[in-house]
Amino acid sequence: MSEEILKVSNVTIGYKSDAPIVSDVSFEIARGQIVSIIGPNGAGKSTLLKTVSGIINPIGGSITVDSRNIQDMKPIEMAQKIAVVSTKHPNTEWMTCEEVVEAGRYPYTGMMGKLSPEDHDIVNEAMEDMNIIKLRDAYFNQISDGQRQRVLLARAVCQQPELLIMDEPTSFLDIKYKLQMMEWLGRLTSKRNIAVLTSLHEIAIVKRVSDKVLCIRDGRIWMFDDTDKVLTESNIEKLYDLDEGAYHGF
Repeated sequence: MSEEILKVSNVTIGYKSDAPIVSDVSFEIARGQIVSIIGPNGAGKSTLLKTVSGIINPIGGSITVDSRNIQDMKPIEMAQKIAVVSTKHPNTEWMTCEEVVEAGRYPYTGMMGKLSPEDHDIVNEAMEDMNIIKLRDAYFNQISDGQRQRVLLARAVCQQPELLIMDEPTSFLDIKYKLQMMEWLGRLTSKRNIAVLTSLHEIAIVKRVSDKVLCIRDGRIWMFDDTDKVLTESNIEKLYDLDEGAYHGF
């Protein structure tokens, strides 16, 4: 049986306690699984990811990673358990791609922030996994969006997380990079036995890469199950308020 890494129990999320966005959220993710969140715009997908990653506190309920409540964890402990990749790129000024990736090792370097030979090996392996070794000396702010996403994913991998959280990782990418990104993600998940929680808009990509799908609608978890059970034409039409027979995306 797969080992559970993330457990969300009866969580209510939002920015104000008197105005919850999604209530009574409960689900679990095991190591090696990719779980995709889908739902209409404004349903609360990004807010849920921010809550699970500890950026905002839940209004109620509990979230545990590796059996520890995230609200009891120090920031450096969180960084060693959870890595986040978002569409908002960091302010790198004139950092090289290698320097951006190296930042993923800072939770392990102590006060001095100096990388050890082992840290450099981990950085090199992550860059090789993402096929970005040739970008080592390139400036991060001068490469393409698809290349930046690969660099940021390599940085996240360097954190050696138990859980990888990605908010719309394929946004602004063309179809080639969308497919490559999800292929690399699946390979990394298998190789490193980590769990992935991601929000996605492209249903075809969700179907291709996800083990389970979590649907949010009308302030609640509308459905959470295996991908083939969730992604039926009928369910998609109901989730997005489409006319019967209107969806032909598969």
